[in-house]
Amino acid sequence: MFPLQSCDFGRQTSLYVHIPFCVKKCSYCAFYSGSCTDLSFLQKFTDTVCHEIKEVVNQMQGPFYTAFIGGGNP
Repeated sequence: MFPLQSCDFGRQTSLYVHIPFCVKKCSYCAFYSGSCTDLSFLQKFTDTVCHEIKEVVNQMQGPFYTAFIGGGNP
């Protein structure tokens, strides 16, 4: 986990959340991806990501400047 204490939340802060689960791997994509059909794992992954976002928001001094949630090349 990345230590939040090292972040400078006085500056504009952007959010990128990589969702590493794809139906198929695109030939141009350099991001990590894999398949997952375990719904309990996907629920735990989602809950953890939401928890982490809430932790960051609680320490920020304003809203995210930009946000991208997804997988692969934006």
